[in-house]
Amino acid sequence: MMKILKIACISIFLIFIFSIYWLILPLNIQENQQWVFYDSKGEILFSEKTSFQPLSQSNLDDIKKILLSIEDKRFYDHSGVDFQAVSRAFWQNLNSGSITSGASTITMQLARILFLPNESHDWRYKVRQLMYAWKLEWHYSKDEILKMYLNRVYLGQSATGFSSAAQRYFSKTPESLTLGEIATLIGIIPRPDTWNPISNFEKSQKRKNLVLTQLNKQHLIETAEQQFFSKNSITLNPFFENSIHAPHFVLWAKQQLKSHIPSNESLVQVYTTIDKAKYQKILNLIRKNLKDSKTKNISNAAIIGILLPENELQIMLGSADFFEEEIDGAVNMSTSRRELGSTLKPFLFSLALEKGFAPTDELEDERASYLTEKGSYSPRNFDPHREYGQVRFREALSGSYNISAVNLLHKVGLESFHDFLQELGLSLYQDSGEIGLSLILGTGESSLLALTKAYSIFPQGGDLKPIKYFSHITDESGETILKWENVKSENKQLISTPSSEWVVHALSDREARWQNFSQGNPLEMEFDIGAKTGTSQDFRDNFVVGFSSDYVTGVWVGNADGTPMHTSSGIDGAGPIWQGVMRVLHEKVPQDFTYTSERKEIQICRLPWQTYPKCTETITEFLTDLEIEKLESDNQYLSPKLEIAFPSDGDIFHPDSSILIKVRNSKEGDKISFYLDGKPTNSIISSLDSGIHNIAIDDGKERDEIKIFVENKY
Repeated sequence: MMKILKIACISIFLIFIFSIYWLILPLNIQENQQWVFYDSKGEILFSEKTSFQPLSQSNLDDIKKILLSIEDKRFYDHSGVDFQAVSRAFWQNLNSGSITSGASTITMQLARILFLPNESHDWRYKVRQLMYAWKLEWHYSKDEILKMYLNRVYLGQSATGFSSAAQRYFSKTPESLTLGEIATLIGIIPRPDTWNPISNFEKSQKRKNLVLTQLNKQHLIETAEQQFFSKNSITLNPFFENSIHAPHFVLWAKQQLKSHIPSNESLVQVYTTIDKAKYQKILNLIRKNLKDSKTKNISNAAIIGILLPENELQIMLGSADFFEEEIDGAVNMSTSRRELGSTLKPFLFSLALEKGFAPTDELEDERASYLTEKGSYSPRNFDPHREYGQVRFREALSGSYNISAVNLLHKVGLESFHDFLQELGLSLYQDSGEIGLSLILGTGESSLLALTKAYSIFPQGGDLKPIKYFSHITDESGETILKWENVKSENKQLISTPSSEWVVHALSDREARWQNFSQGNPLEMEFDIGAKTGTSQDFRDNFVVGFSSDYVTGVWVGNADGTPMHTSSGIDGAGPIWQGVMRVLHEKVPQDFTYTSERKEIQICRLPWQTYPKCTETITEFLTDLEIEKLESDNQYLSPKLEIAFPSDGDIFHPDSSILIKVRNSKEGDKISFYLDGKPTNSIISSLDSGIHNIAIDDGKERDEIKIFVENKY
């Protein structure tokens, strides 16, 4: 009896506390926020008018019927919480071992929108959501709650409410929406930022078809209607009330920032890192280049430009024309997943160096088969009829040889390389077993933004920094409410400085590129640059990603719908645009690359099996002392001898000549002694008598000697 009494007392106490809390819970409904975006110099990119446009009764009923059939069938039967749906979701989730079903009602969703937009979804949040839902049901009628929801539900791309979304995506009033368009809007409600037709057209259409199928099963539409609107894609026609610059960036930045801004801020002013003037120049540049590329079936391009050393995002250009339906211009191709082609190869070579491989190690570029989880795999080079035999790292990377890259991936380890790419932020959406060894040829998918950010590790000594896209945010009174420092993630040292500098040295070697590209190609500039091209399977994507000491830039060209180009490679597809972008970004000539590690530039035998002095061809390499010592022990490298670079043996001079003796291959710290006819002299000699003279140099270890002739005639 006492036990029952205790339980009753506790229950009464909890009900009392619950009731008091419920009674004092405020229903302060916030107005919609207005966002304004500025560029790095304070010029307006976009000023957003409040998009709160109530639905009229004439179009409310049609949308309401479809919405309730998908989101809350028992809306008129519950009191804000559908305990029947909660029970069903509980058992479904329990049986599946994961969360596969939810039970939020329209009222609960409205409670989240109005009162709990940025709160973490723990048990406290859920309790408050339930209480707010019951309070809404107490104060408002069902129709008022539904109308409030339709006017305030967020539908992506800064569109709040169905009226705003109809205008944003289709340039229509809600009365003019087709069944397919209504189904599209309702289908994106669970994940508006990633399932809307601008961010992910393909996913939004799958969701639309799912909604139509459910409507047909519930006998709300005929089968003919379902089939017609499922078969025919919607037509995007985006509309913004004010002029907008860098639209893809503005929408992307707002999506990143929404969770950091308090819901009670009526005006949010974002000071971004975008350079509006350079953006416009680059937009004009790509439109001209694409016009010249129509014969290659290239309709679109995307650009990322990052200013070093703070990784400031100066350019995010998602398409050639945001408002052009024919090229799916509203789709942000700088953040869309694409196959990356050969642009991943520098990461593999840098990882190999980190694991103890040397640039002089041999790679097999000969036909071979590898047994993988997906079966036998036999890679081919870009020219499928050519192999290069045994090659060193530099030639394999500069020549972008596929077979030797797969050979290196096999040695380094597929799983290890896949994990390294994930650390770089190149989320490939597939595990390594699904992709296989073709991963190094770019069959994994990621975005141009992530790829360009990853390339920033090379000119920054292996340090991966977050992308800075704003400096600070202020409220209506101009008070700062958020700084970049409050949201930035930590820097990560992913590879060592010697490894990153080897990649910079290799990718900036223009002579090494000449084996594939002619002299004067688009990857050559009037200052130091490193760059890599990439072409995906069937010529669906062209990339060039590269860097100077000031900028990292990435360019994609192709077609948003994945239509293949006409055999366009990275060098002739994306290359000319990349070169133009680099010229726009660099208002002054940047510094040459500087190297701080112990690596040295030397000449070695190109072919690994050849030894001095029988090298048929030499190549430049950038090696550590240990790597050089190994070459010397293998007789593949001879330390360069001390030599007189000027004058040359047998040169003829007039007696009045003044001659500066120049030395080649002297070692730092060594003292050079100069001799004229066996007697000590300076590096400058003059007033010589006619006849033959001996000039010699000596550093205490090595000596070089030449003869010159002095004649009293012109």
